Amino acid sequence: MKSLAQFGEDTRPITYEPTPTGRLFHGSNAPFRAIMGPVGSGKSSMCVMELWTRALDQQPQNGVRKVRYAIIRGTYGELINTAMKTWKEWVPETICPISMGIIIVGDTKKITPRGFPLADGTYLDMEVLFLAQEREEDLKKLKSLELTMAWVNEASEIEKAVIQKCWERCRRYPSKAMGGYTFSGVILDTNPPDEDSWYFELAEKEHPSTWQFFRQPPAILEMPGKSPEDPKMYIPNQGQIPGIPRCENVENHTAGFDYWMDLVPGNTREYVKVFLLGQYGSNVTGKPVWPNYNDDIHCARTELEPFRGAPLLLGWDMGLTPVAIIAQRTSMGILRVIDEIIGNDVGLRQFIRDVAKPVLQTKYSGHEIMSWSDPAGNERSDSDEARCLDELNRAGIPTSMAPTNLFPPRREAVDSYLRKMIMGRPAFLLSPRCVVLRQGMKGKYKYAQTRTPTGLRISPRPEKNAWSHPCDALQYICVSIEMTSTEAMQDVPIGAGTQAARPIVNEGQSAAWM
Repeated sequence: MKSLAQFGEDTRPITYEPTPTGRLFHGSNAPFRAIMGPVGSGKSSMCVMELWTRALDQQPQNGVRKVRYAIIRGTYGELINTAMKTWKEWVPETICPISMGIIIVGDTKKITPRGFPLADGTYLDMEVLFLAQEREEDLKKLKSLELTMAWVNEASEIEKAVIQKCWERCRRYPSKAMGGYTFSGVILDTNPPDEDSWYFELAEKEHPSTWQFFRQPPAILEMPGKSPEDPKMYIPNQGQIPGIPRCENVENHTAGFDYWMDLVPGNTREYVKVFLLGQYGSNVTGKPVWPNYNDDIHCARTELEPFRGAPLLLGWDMGLTPVAIIAQRTSMGILRVIDEIIGNDVGLRQFIRDVAKPVLQTKYSGHEIMSWSDPAGNERSDSDEARCLDELNRAGIPTSMAPTNLFPPRREAVDSYLRKMIMGRPAFLLSPRCVVLRQGMKGKYKYAQTRTPTGLRISPRPEKNAWSHPCDALQYICVSIEMTSTEAMQDVPIGAGTQAARPIVNEGQSAAWM
């Protein structure tokens, strides 16, 4: 990346070297680009340099490169102390002087009437408007602007309507009569917001085609203690876990990794999760069933696909919200949870016939299966008085009852995978395709609690909710592997007769686990 001094007569050279995520961010031309990461990871600097380099790329007309930017933050105090401060560190006032007024404006035409002189003989006519969005009248100011680009700093603290209004005001400067714009768009940066935020909905669920989301690696890693009773440990993220890149921007901190490690003591678990681990926050209250689940470590970066020649492990939870979880286990003992099939307000027979079986016959055709269900599934179903296990077997999915429905061994069977590392890899790996199961493991699957005259009472059993069903189905797989002998395990392709059991599979390509 070029230094600022190469483009003008600034008194001090400022060299910017983008991080690995920064290179991807700068290389994208998506109309909306958002970067999310832990505190101190260089997100704001990345956005400043994106605006600066896009200004230099603007095609000149009559020797002048014209751009107009808006830089937006939630409050005026934050705007001045954070966004504007970072801007001035990279683009000093010897290049773009700033005037404080009703609207804070940076303007290169205060250097010369044509703008800031660049080394190639052209001039940069760059106007930068610093705007806060803490009052309704602030949004009205935005409505009247004609912009080339907008940067929304800490975007998760800003209403989604502001983001949309920014895009509405972009692509308007310079006008076609002035030569038009070379590039126009909205860029955003943020620390991880809550899972009920508009940002999470767009980034993790809706995936709009005009948006591109970038996520930086965590600054630190959360690791299990040496024994189940020991507290969790935090270590610097030096890239020691396959699939999790090294923490970014370490070189720009005088304290190095200690910048983040020193923020752990005295801060809450939620602070560490959001600002250091770089994970989405949550408004989940209560005690999670699996506190050892770490989304950075246990959730794969891309959707997992099944290995050929490896049997599928199926877990079923019955009732009016039937669920199937699909997993595989490698010869090294790594449990790979590949997919979830979830029915909503549908009977078991219809779920098996119209939802689950078509998925197994098309998406997972040719795989042998081993299948276990909720022991309560041997009872009559709510829909047709037929035995639930009979429905599965009648559909050509030979299924056995899990060896126990007791909660403690089921919970421990899953937790034993979450606590283990096998040759530097986590023993449990979840595909991001499993959206509901993932939310459950991140804390939505929690112990029930009741309010008593003496305070809250935590139940020894989890509450039943939308996330408990896939979590239960996963437990039936794990407890069956744990408690059922190899000789008793069925290994049967759909529609075929019983064959010899193969509960452990050849790992094959599992080196590329993320």
